[in-house]
Amino acid sequence: MRRQAQISVQLQDQAGERARRSLEDRLSHLEASLRANGKLVQAIELPDATDVPVRHGFGRGARAFLSAPYAKTGTPTDGSIRDVTRASGLSRDQYVVLHASGWGQTIYVDVVIL
Repeated sequence: MRRQAQISVQLQDQAGERARRSLEDRLSHLEASLRANGKLVQAIELPDATDVPVRHGFGRGARAFLSAPYAKTGTPTDGSIRDVTRASGLSRDQYVVLHASGWGQTIYVDVVIL
């Protein structure tokens, strides 16, 4: 995963410029962390109302950051995706467990695990 080259922009508003620099710093930190410690898992299939374990194998607890959900056919309706790793009984050191509900169909997400 590679971020596009930064655009050199400086805002005239001081508060806006501080916010832009802060966001840029945080994105750079996240990008460096992903390169060093992260894992990208693409197109994870999440059937409605089903727990889906995603193996990361880090040997430590991890956090999952999800893309917007998408469907192979049609547009997904409103629903939710929750991290149910703690309730699943699986080891947090090896898995992140996702549960999608309320979508009315199987959805897909890309996941960055840190």
